[in-house]
Amino acid sequence: MDVLMLCSGYGKRLKNLTGFGTKNYTPKGLLEVRGTPCIEYCIRNVEQIQEVDRVIYVTNNEGEKKYSRWLRELPKVKEHKLIVEPISTPDK
Repeated sequence: MDVLMLCSGYGKRLKNLTGFGTKNYTPKGLLEVRGTPCIEYCIRNVEQIQEVDRVIYVTNNEGEKKYSRWLRELPKVKEHKLIVEPISTPDK
């Protein structure tokens, strides 16, 4: 079974936390809580489900580099795949 993680929001309403519109932009899912990206708390639980074979992340062009880097460093139990939506950046 595949799990789909929707990570393509820009975080415009969380601009003070995400830095949307700046070079220091951090996608919402990668904002840290106690030193760990929020999304990792979900992934830890998902990877324990025996029926799950693969985790697929869908992100936007703004989050692609940061999610790619995060996935390379993430200790994985299951297969992980990143899909980038071909959408334009909204107004900053």
